[in-house]
Amino acid sequence: ILINNRAFPGRKMSASEFKFKIVMLGDFAVGKTSLVKRFVFNAFDDLYLTTIGVRVMKKEVVLNDRGEIQVTLLLWDIGGHQDFQEVTPQYLQGARGAIIVVDQTRVSTIEKIESHIGQFRAENPDGAVAVAFNKDDLSAEAGSPEEVDRLVAFNRERHGGAVFRTSAREGKNVQELFTFLAGIIVSGSRR
Repeated sequence: ILINNRAFPGRKMSASEFKFKIVMLGDFAVGKTSLVKRFVFNAFDDLYLTTIGVRVMKKEVVLNDRGEIQVTLLLWDIGGHQDFQEVTPQYLQGARGAIIVVDQTRVSTIEKIESHIGQFRAENPDGAVAVAFNKDDLSAEAGSPEEVDRLVAFNRERHGGAVFRTSAREGKNVQELFTFLAGIIVSGSRR
């Protein structure tokens, strides 16, 4: 509480609370569900089950040390399949952010980053976007680590630094990916 411009300890200021819809986009088997499960439950499962349609999970995060910014993320894990373009527009509506997930061991998924971003922006022109180069634990299988490094650097330059090398299996950069995107959205909401 502020009285005469002085703060009195022991009383917590009310927190800023936000709720945002985030969509997970990418081809099949890139690790969208695994990233969400690692983020929400801190768990990884080697068993691959294709997501049919959409699966929604929720996670609450605090964006600063004092707990003043609390964000509820509604994570829409959208199945990546051949009918992607026919199914997703209704799922994309109202999303404040998107995480485009690619499998860095499959160049064909990396080549579709712009397509996924374009589809998201068609429904949400002001939405925030981050890119996850997933399966970093398998980067040796990617063929040329230098080529993956080049693609990551290219996408970082193109997308303002919102590109992360992630591993759902190891938990690498998963928390950072989601909290970074939440921070960008909160910053845009406060303007």
